[in-house]
Amino acid sequence: MSHLRLDTTQKRHRKNLLKVSGETKQAGKAPNNRRFLYRVGYNWNKGGRLKELRIRHLARKFLNIWKRNTFGQILPQQVRLHYKRGLLKRALKAWKDEWWISRREWIFTVQAECHYSSLWSLWQTRLQKQQDLKMLEKQVLKRRARTSQSKVRTDSLNYLVKAFYVTFSHFHDHFFFCLFVLQAWLLWKKMHRFALYQRKKEEKANLYAIQRLKRKSMCLWTSYTSFRQTKKISQGFYASFLFVLNAKSEFLSYL
Repeated sequence: MSHLRLDTTQKRHRKNLLKVSGETKQAGKAPNNRRFLYRVGYNWNKGGRLKELRIRHLARKFLNIWKRNTFGQILPQQVRLHYKRGLLKRALKAWKDEWWISRREWIFTVQAECHYSSLWSLWQTRLQKQQDLKMLEKQVLKRRARTSQSKVRTDSLNYLVKAFYVTFSHFHDHFFFCLFVLQAWLLWKKMHRFALYQRKKEEKANLYAIQRLKRKSMCLWTSYTSFRQTKKISQGFYASFLFVLNAKSEFLSYL
């Protein structure tokens, strides 16, 4: 009965949809551009629910197959998750850099980097000078071999080599002198900072000791004054008591 009632309602609904400008048309002669409502072929009973679950299961299955064929092994939600993680990592790195720059240790690191870069540049110049010296020695040897007969040329080359050795030795001494001076200056600065720090600590300790001594002396003074007051009060009370006893004894002796 339910199926017959459903068929009649479907036919009635179909006739209402096919009415155009007050005239009815047959279902086979409907135009192609007309939209029809989706009608399920079952009721919402136990069998209908099972059919609906089967349709949803198949739709979910083919949706997953389409996602796998379209996007491959990596799904869009995984891509979005990876992108969000990348954004979080970059934000954390930027925050860490900002935090590190805001600290005072950054100044010391910059000073150390400048110091190391200056020493590295000086070391590179020294190596370059050594390479130039070796190249010059090779050239001198070649020229000596070629111009063994010309004594003037050899003397001039010897003079140039000696002058270069002298200048290089001066440069070498100056380099190490500057290096030692820089190290001594850094050591002095470090010791000066440490001495200032120790002086501040000693001043704080002395101030704390003086305040503590004042507090202790104040406490002792207050206790001493209170003791003196109590002692005076007790002595006065004792004297009055003796006076009363003497008066009483005299009165009794008179009687």
